[in-house]
Amino acid sequence: MFQELRRRVLRKIFLAPTVVMPVVAGVSAWLISWAGDGVTTLNLAGLLAILGGVGWAATRAIFGTEKYTQEAFQELNQAAAKSEADKLDQLDYLLSQDDDPRDQELLRMLRSQRAQFRELASQPSLVARSTEVLDRVEQLFRASVKNLAECYKLWEESRTLGRTEKVELMNEREKLLNEIHMAVKQVQTSLTEYKRIAKKAVGTDLTDLRSELEASMEIAKKTEERLRELELSPGTIYQREAE
Repeated sequence: MFQELRRRVLRKIFLAPTVVMPVVAGVSAWLISWAGDGVTTLNLAGLLAILGGVGWAATRAIFGTEKYTQEAFQELNQAAAKSEADKLDQLDYLLSQDDDPRDQELLRMLRSQRAQFRELASQPSLVARSTEVLDRVEQLFRASVKNLAECYKLWEESRTLGRTEKVELMNEREKLLNEIHMAVKQVQTSLTEYKRIAKKAVGTDLTDLRSELEASMEIAKKTEERLRELELSPGTIYQREAE
């Protein structure tokens, strides 16, 4: 991300139209002068145009780097957010195909919960104290989304299995869904507590809330452990992909 940020900032400084156009005009003037066996006026005009463009680029670099860095950072964040939203929309669509509305509902609940956490954390009285809370919410969100995607894969794999193997795999999927539901339910409890804290005076301790989110993370970790167990089980999609 740092390299892309750096490239964007450099483009904003040195490839802006107000920088490029004078330089191009200056070079064009020199070319015309060269074609005309040297025209002093064009040579001078070209030199002034190029110096003007270079000088303006230097001015932008000196006085505008911070501004352009912020703009580029915002653009990258917006692009990343859109990319993530597109992937989540795609997962939402896939989950709608498995004839089980629960996983799709869980995904939508997770997206709503994270959005509400972020909105509350943007309040001036909570910004400085909510970094760790938001970090844990983000970790839990990503882990739960990953587990929902794996649940879809289990359903997809079950369609190619015989009756006995299918029942066994769907039972495992049911356990995973229940664990994800427990994590989402715990997050909802934490969100309710967070809303209560947001209404209180500045300085309210967030230790209990962080502990609740940590408990949710433990549930998500257990779910991931179950997924790893399935990876080692014969006949699963994971083993087939490895082969």
